Amino acid sequence: TGFGISPNPTSDNLHVELPNYECENRNLLLFNNLGQSMLQLKMPYNEVHTDLDLSQFPMGLYLIAIMENGKLAYKQQVVVSRN
Repeated sequence: TGFGISPNPTSDNLHVELPNYECENRNLLLFNNLGQSMLQLKMPYNEVHTDLDLSQFPMGLYLIAIMENGKLAYKQQVVVSRN
């Protein structure tokens, strides 16, 4: 399994799928469109998916970054929208 997010755009919950291998130092970061850090999660080394509640975040464009051992491994934009 590779890195992926769904649904995109989202209005509340975002499912994040991570590559299926162990990494002892993996962090998920979420930035707003101004580059400000909005969320930081340390991921357990054997975790391959997580769900984020973005319902309280303002509408807009965000960047999810996955850091592994201090280096950028994956990144993807996500849109938070309201119906």
